[in-house]
Amino acid sequence: MINFVSFFPGGYRSGPSVHLPLSNEALPTQHERERKISELQFIEEKLRKQRIRANNGVTLGPDLTQYHLAFVSEEYDPFYSCCNHDGIGVAFHQGLRPYMEDRFMVAKGFFYRSPYQLAAVFDGHGGSLVAELLTKSFQPALQRAFHEFAASDDGKEISSDYLIFNALKLACTTCDEEFKGAKYSAGSTAIFSLSINEDLWIGCVGDSRAILCKKDGNAEQLSEDAQAQTSSLDQESTDSYKSSVHKRGGFIERKGSSLRINGILHPARAFGNARLISNSGPLTFVVSARPKITKIPASEIETGDFLILCSDGLTAVGSSASIRNVARLAPKQTPEGITEHLVQTALAAGADDNITVMAIPLKPRP
Repeated sequence: MINFVSFFPGGYRSGPSVHLPLSNEALPTQHERERKISELQFIEEKLRKQRIRANNGVTLGPDLTQYHLAFVSEEYDPFYSCCNHDGIGVAFHQGLRPYMEDRFMVAKGFFYRSPYQLAAVFDGHGGSLVAELLTKSFQPALQRAFHEFAASDDGKEISSDYLIFNALKLACTTCDEEFKGAKYSAGSTAIFSLSINEDLWIGCVGDSRAILCKKDGNAEQLSEDAQAQTSSLDQESTDSYKSSVHKRGGFIERKGSSLRINGILHPARAFGNARLISNSGPLTFVVSARPKITKIPASEIETGDFLILCSDGLTAVGSSASIRNVARLAPKQTPEGITEHLVQTALAAGADDNITVMAIPLKPRP
């Protein structure tokens, strides 16, 4: 049984419980087990490379540290919200935008004998519709994906990287298919964390970001910003996103100082955006919601480590390394104190976009 809580500016909502039956599928054959072993080795290598690629951007971007005691301009509406939900700190601010399109959620549950915690930041664009829908649909989609893959793995517990890796991808693509099927022109990026079996999994769709803040003061960037330009990516990653857009029949056009998909969208991966279709040939949606996934084993997590999830309103004014530095300088070293200080520092640095920041304390293996 699971229960979820989805957050939005002004409050939160409780969702329904979901009950899923145990599978009665036949046990896999020896051939199927050998195939899964091969696939697992492929997944492990993919996770290793993705973690290296993501951390390549840890020092790229402005230095936010210099603004941590700066005065916040009066042009900003003083409205912001900061809260603590089940030990997770959250702060958000509308910035100078006319609307608040960010959303976030926190959820806990069990899948068979495996407890898990799910947290996510959804950065909407073209309206908040898709971001809002993700707060309601993402966890049930993940739960169904867990069950689908567990059914082919004896259906007893979440025990393999193969299952979790594929379930996370399936949950994202399932939600995206629903949004595109409904022809929603709005869209959203997503950054989410899944703590399960004491391991930490990060999924990224777009250019929101996850930062592992170590107790020794170091930072590790766990996601790469999916963009069609090289501001925060190595050339290989950028070319990969550009190639994906071109293969889907889209094009990349410069608008002002940035490159945009079909001349409209900045992130190279996102949910929704049903109006972004191929300009020739069969109808194809040019933006994918396939996540980039990173895993941090429980053995690497220490007491005092915490995770930052944030929308690009924060990373536009600070590198991952400087975000960690500002977090260390927060007057209140609590999850909500850290997030509040990061938002206020970003505003002092001139951030104009919606900002949402989550600080999640990490628990080491007993």
